[in-house]
Amino acid sequence: MTLAKKKGYRIETKTLKAKLHRDNIDLSETLSVYRESIAFYIQVINTDSTAVDFAVDKMRSYYEELTLGVNNKYPFIYSDMPRDLRWDVITTACGHYKSWRKNYYNWLKKEEKRVDAAFKKGVPHKPYKPPVLPTEVKDSPTYYKYSMFKDDDGSTVILKIRKNNNWCWVKFSYSAYNYSDDW
Repeated sequence: MTLAKKKGYRIETKTLKAKLHRDNIDLSETLSVYRESIAFYIQVINTDSTAVDFAVDKMRSYYEELTLGVNNKYPFIYSDMPRDLRWDVITTACGHYKSWRKNYYNWLKKEEKRVDAAFKKGVPHKPYKPPVLPTEVKDSPTYYKYSMFKDDDGSTVILKIRKNNNWCWVKFSYSAYNYSDDW
């Protein structure tokens, strides 16, 4: 069953869980490129975090200008990565950075309280470890949101993956529970 636009229905509110049959196709290269890219953008955001709190479109364009093009400040090694997947990488990296930043500020507040409490009690302060910015992540790419898939006919789909250092379209079969059309 293919998810198609239907009047009165919102596709994004319905989830169809499916099992992708890889048929001996290795997705590890795609996964490693995706994870390395997120780690790269986390480091870029850590050095220049001015655009983290911008609107999503402005934030993406800001970090793309820093990493792509002629005047890039931090050259991105996977510049051939599809735009939609790169946008997902940048957004995910910003999410990781914002999460770390919030945890770090909370840690600072708690440390102040611990220092004050230790001073009042007259005991030496033993600091806790601060949260560490991630250097590697275990995220997986999302294909359903972006133009990384095409020709979904209900049992097969064509996905864009990285194979032999190139991005190519590969046909996969999948199986899912068969829901009725009025679902």
